[in-house]
Amino acid sequence: MLESVLVSTPQAPFAAHKGSLVWVLGCRRYIFWQADRFFGFVQDLHLMNQFHGSCRGQKASKVFGLAAQFSVLRCFVEQREPVLKESDKAFDIHARFEGESYQDILDRDTRAVPECLRVEQAQYLGSDPVPASHYTSVDRFDQEVEHMWMRAWQMACRVEEIPEVGDYLVYEIIDKSVLLVRSAPDRIQAFYNACLHRGRKLALSAGNKTELKCPFHGFCWQLNGDFKSCPTPWDYQHLDAETLQLPELKADTWGGFVFVSFDEAAPPLMD
Repeated sequence: MLESVLVSTPQAPFAAHKGSLVWVLGCRRYIFWQADRFFGFVQDLHLMNQFHGSCRGQKASKVFGLAAQFSVLRCFVEQREPVLKESDKAFDIHARFEGESYQDILDRDTRAVPECLRVEQAQYLGSDPVPASHYTSVDRFDQEVEHMWMRAWQMACRVEEIPEVGDYLVYEIIDKSVLLVRSAPDRIQAFYNACLHRGRKLALSAGNKTELKCPFHGFCWQLNGDFKSCPTPWDYQHLDAETLQLPELKADTWGGFVFVSFDEAAPPLMD
């Protein structure tokens, strides 16, 4: 009887079946203070099937497996732990919502859409659980820093945040601090935010300056990173101005966004 009640449940409105489900619970002498939990689960199944729409031409109820749903519902009624077949534990195909796609929205844009936004490279990587250690492992973090954060272009700010010559701001990620400077009307440069003398940060927040001066010993650089002066040059006669050029990172703009890269061999941003 339970199968006859549930077989249409995933496809029909939840309210239409609540009476039948109450009858099932009564026949099974179900503990009624748990009934709300049971109804909530059934309603979740309805929402799941409605929300996921079609999955590559198949109804979501077929994708998730009616047999698996019935098995779990029976376990709720019989007050036992569900045991699902391996094939029912996860679905291995892409699921897309019905309705307007991103490409449909681009089609209506009043301006020409860059070709890079027309490329779809979605790749299904499975639905297995991600180990919790991925979020807590120091070794895993170090690998992400080495292979991703230190190689990929990072969006640091908008061009409107540093509109005038001399405007600067600080961008920080991981343990790195970057000083972004508009050194010319049509040029934005990125430097490691550290004085070459003692490593003091050249800036702590955004602002505007005509030169970049270290607040510790007063070493000073021009906006383009060229060494300018220090207060007591006689104490630093062993230093060469050419070796005091501020180390520069790759910087580029796209769509009004400013990107930086720590990788000297990084491909051009537009690639």
